[in-house]
Amino acid sequence: MKLISACLAGVNCKYNGQSNLDVKAALLVASGKAIPICPELLGGLSSPRNPCEMRHSQGQIKVVDEAGNDYTEAFQLGAEKTLEICRILDISHVILQDRSPSCGKNKVYSGNFDGELVQGNGLTASLLMANGITVASRDVLIDFKGCQIREIGQEEAEAIVHWFYPEPYKCYNMNGADIAVAEILAGDYYSVTKDDELFGFYCYGHSARIPVIEGKGHYQAEGYLDIGLGLRPDLCGFGRGADFMSLGLDYARRTKGAKDFRLSVASFNAKAIRLYDNLGFTQVSEFTRDSDQQKFMVMTKRLGLK
Repeated sequence: MKLISACLAGVNCKYNGQSNLDVKAALLVASGKAIPICPELLGGLSSPRNPCEMRHSQGQIKVVDEAGNDYTEAFQLGAEKTLEICRILDISHVILQDRSPSCGKNKVYSGNFDGELVQGNGLTASLLMANGITVASRDVLIDFKGCQIREIGQEEAEAIVHWFYPEPYKCYNMNGADIAVAEILAGDYYSVTKDDELFGFYCYGHSARIPVIEGKGHYQAEGYLDIGLGLRPDLCGFGRGADFMSLGLDYARRTKGAKDFRLSVASFNAKAIRLYDNLGFTQVSEFTRDSDQQKFMVMTKRLGLK
C-alpha cells in the first residue's frame, strides 16, 4: 500500500478548489493500491484557500501567502499527521504532487509568487524523507512508452554516477567516480528521458556484463544480447520495473536486432529476480565476484517467451 496526494487522484483539494487529476493515480486508488491524502486538509486548511509558498526567514522556513500571512503551523501539522498515517499503516512509499510547499520534492516555488522554481522540498516531503520513507513525485506515474531513448551524454553520465541507492542496494552506487563516468561514455549506454528529465538508462553488450568473471563460462553462449538497466532511485519501489525493462527490451529488438537476451543480477535482489522471472527470464548460472564476494545470477530469455 502507498499514500498518494489526493489532488492527483482527482480530489478537489487544491488551493483553488480543483484537482491535479492523473488517470494512473486515480486507478491506483480505485484498485486499492494507494490511499489519497492531502496534508493541507489534514492540517486544518480549507479548499479553496489562499495559495502559499515557502520562504526562508531568519534561518527558518515559513509558509506564507502573498500578503505575508503565516500558515506554517497548519502545513507542519499536516506533515506530522501524514507521517503518523504512514507509521500506523506501515507505509514506506509515498507519491506526492510536484512543487507544492507541502508535497514538492526537489523543486518548490520560490516564495516570490512569480512562478519560478527553486531547489527544495515541501514540509511533508522533507519530514517523510527524514523518517526513512521513500517519496516520489508524479514522475512515477509517467508512461515510459512516451520516453526518448538516446546515446548517453556527458551531463547524463555525471548525473547517474551520483545517484544514491539505500541499503540493501548500495552495491549499485557509483559514488560519483570519474572512472565510472568514463566507462559509461565509452560503453553502449543509452539514457531514458522525457521533456529532458532523466529517468534511467540501459546498457547493452559487454557494458552489461560483470567484467571480473569474463572467461569463466557465464557469457560464452552465443546469440544473446546482454542487457543492464538503472532506474533513478526515487522512482524505484513503485511498481514501474516491468514497464521500464520492457521498454529496454523493445528498444534492443528494434535497433539492435536482438532476439534472445541475457542479464546479470545480484542474488540478494529478490524483487528484481521475481520481475525478470515474470518477464520470461530463467536462471542459467551463478557466480561470486572476486572483488567484493558479491553473488550474481545470470538469467536468459529466449525469443517468443513472455
